[in-house]
Amino acid sequence: MVETQDETARRLLRIMLNGLGLDPGQADSVTFSGRGTLRGYYAYTDVLAASLAAAGLAVADLLEAAGLGRPRVQVDRLLASGWANHTVQAVNRSQKRESPFRIGGEYPTADGRWLRITDANLRLQQRMLAVLGGPRTVEAVAAEVRCHNADELEAQLLQGGGAASASRTMAEWAAHPAGQAIAAEPLVALETLGASTNGWRPTPGRPLAGIRVLDCTRAVAGPMATRLLGGFGAEVLRIDPPGYEEWDDRDPTQLTLGKRCARMDLASDAGRRKFLDLLSESDIFVHGFRPGVFDSLGLGADERERVCPDLIEIVHNAYGWTGPWTQRRGFDSTVYTSSGLLVESMTRAGVMDPKAPGVTQHVVVDHGVGQMEAASAIRGLTRRLLSGRGSRSRLSLAGNTRLLGLTVAPNVPVFETPSPEQFEERIYNGTRGPLRRLRSPIDIDGNPLFWERPGELYGSSAPTWAGLRI
Repeated sequence: MVETQDETARRLLRIMLNGLGLDPGQADSVTFSGRGTLRGYYAYTDVLAASLAAAGLAVADLLEAAGLGRPRVQVDRLLASGWANHTVQAVNRSQKRESPFRIGGEYPTADGRWLRITDANLRLQQRMLAVLGGPRTVEAVAAEVRCHNADELEAQLLQGGGAASASRTMAEWAAHPAGQAIAAEPLVALETLGASTNGWRPTPGRPLAGIRVLDCTRAVAGPMATRLLGGFGAEVLRIDPPGYEEWDDRDPTQLTLGKRCARMDLASDAGRRKFLDLLSESDIFVHGFRPGVFDSLGLGADERERVCPDLIEIVHNAYGWTGPWTQRRGFDSTVYTSSGLLVESMTRAGVMDPKAPGVTQHVVVDHGVGQMEAASAIRGLTRRLLSGRGSRSRLSLAGNTRLLGLTVAPNVPVFETPSPEQFEERIYNGTRGPLRRLRSPIDIDGNPLFWERPGELYGSSAPTWAGLRI
C-alpha cells in the first residue's frame, strides 16, 4: 500500500526525533499542510518538511522544559519546497547579473559512468582546472573527463584539493567500506561536554533571544542551520577567511540572512586569539570543517572546550565520522552521486541523462542536514538547561541521504515555483535590488520565525558580538 505524504513525513520525522533524543511519538502532534512535491524520484518535499518539523519540535521541547508551555507546530509542505530553491522574488530586474564561469555538473567518463564535479567557489574551481589541464569551457572539461575512468579522475581531483565523486549504484555504495561505516553511524552522534554556570533561559515569543552563535560554515547546509537559529532570535556571527566568497546566482545574502559577517585569518596568532575570545562568549558553535582542520590551526577540541567548557558544538562533514572517507572533501551533490541516489534516480526515471528533469534534486540533502543541525543545537540548549552541561553533535551529509533512500516520490502534483501569495507583502532591500521573501514554512504558536537583520555581504561587519550578554 502506497504511503500518503503525511505518512511519509511522519515516518521520516520519527527517525529524526529518535536521532535527536526526542520522543518519536511527538511526530503525531505536528500538522502538515499543502499537497505537492518537488519534482523527482524520492519524497524530497517530505524530507524537507520533516526536518523543519524536527526543528520546530525541538523549540517546543525547549520552551516546555523551561516551564513555558508547549506550543503547537505546523509545517507548510509547499513553502518547505520553496525554501529549497526560491526564497526570494525580485521586485524588478535589478538583481540580474552575469553568472560566473562554472564547471560544476555531471560528466560522462571513459568507463561508462558519471563524474560529479562541484565548484562552490573560485578557489575550488581553480584547483580542479589545474588537475584537468586548465580548460576554460564546459565543453573542454567534458572532453577531458571523457578521457578518464571515473575512479581514476575522482582520485586525482581529490588529491588536487578539488571536490568530485564517481557515480555508484546503491548496491555498490552499500558494499563500499565508506557506505558500510556511514550506515552504522547514528543520524546524530552526541557527546557530553563540560559543566555550565550559564543562567540563560528561553524567552516566550523569541525563544533563542540572548543566545550567541559562532558560525564557521560554508556552502549551504551549515548556513541554513545558523540562519534558522537566527530566525528564532539568536545572534549569529559568521566568520570567513580573508578573500573568501561563495557563488550564488540568486541573492547572495540568502546564506547570510539574519547574520553579521566578519573576516578573520585563523592561521595567524592574532586571528586565533580573537577567535578564542569570541568562542569563550559563545553558546553555540557551528562548523562544517573536516576532522583535523581545527587541530592543524591549534584550535582543536581540547582548546575549544578549555575556553568554553559548556559549549554546544554542532558539526557536519560529507562522509561520516568513522569510515575511510572521514577526511574526504564533499558537498551535497558529490554525496548524492557517490551514495547511489543519482544512478537510482536515473533508473527510476528510465533515462541515462543526469540532467533530465527531477534527477538531481541534491540540494535537498543540504537543507535537510542544515535543519537537523539547527534542531540539534536547540536540543543542546535544552540539555544544558536541564543538566548544566554542554554537548557536541556530529552529523553528515551522507548520513542524511539514508533518509531519502527510504522514500519514493509520492503521486501528487509537482511543485514548480511558489505562487505570488506565498511571498510576504513587505519589500526588503537586497544587495541586487528590492525583493520579497518567501513566507516561513514553519509556524510555532506564539513564536514567529523572522530576522531582525537583512542578509549582508561577506566581511561587512567587525568580528565582535553586537548584543549585550543576557
